[in-house]
Amino acid sequence: MDKPWLKYYSEEAIQAELPECTVLQYIKNKNTNNLNGIALNYFGNRITYREFFENVDKVAKAFYAIGIRKGDIVTIASLHTPETIYIIYGLNKIGAVANMVYLTLSANEIIENIKSTDSKAFIYFAMIQEKGRIIEKEFPDIKTIILDVSDSMPWYLKYPYRLKNKKDILGKTYRFKNFLSLGEGVVAKEMLYTKSAPAVIVYTSGTTGVPKGVVLVMII
Repeated sequence: MDKPWLKYYSEEAIQAELPECTVLQYIKNKNTNNLNGIALNYFGNRITYREFFENVDKVAKAFYAIGIRKGDIVTIASLHTPETIYIIYGLNKIGAVANMVYLTLSANEIIENIKSTDSKAFIYFAMIQEKGRIIEKEFPDIKTIILDVSDSMPWYLKYPYRLKNKKDILGKTYRFKNFLSLGEGVVAKEMLYTKSAPAVIVYTSGTTGVPKGVVLVMII
């Protein structure tokens, strides 16, 4: 197979042995002695690796509480907020797969994607709430979680934003904070590394047609 991108790498990098661990385990291994270091900086909210791993654990427990297990797929239509990142790694911890779809897809396109991947839960960003409600009605039996841009904002930005952008949450949809509470007291066992196990599904741009799913496996 032709790999033209390799010309940008040194021979040492090309021949380097790939780590045999899950994506989450790799980040943990690299930051064991850096727990007070900054993992994410979101609107001035500096989130340490310690806090990052704690939030990932909470998310993993919450998913386990609603029945998500190894190999299950969860569809996510969101931006890269801290909550989205916690969700991706929380799913990775329990061996589940994050299916990352574009926010720009229509409700019907997302519905078809959820059906084709047999997704067990749906997570969406508040800015597509109207589409989210249509999707919720189509799948009354799967859990839905709504994320908001303000979830991890510092308090002095969060409350003015929410006063200006009030949203009514209908049906069985959970806000992120309420979703996390489902995992209280739950034990979510971390899955062992399996080289060929899927970790994330991402999609091509769709420039020349319908976006195509690309499965990224555990090997880094």
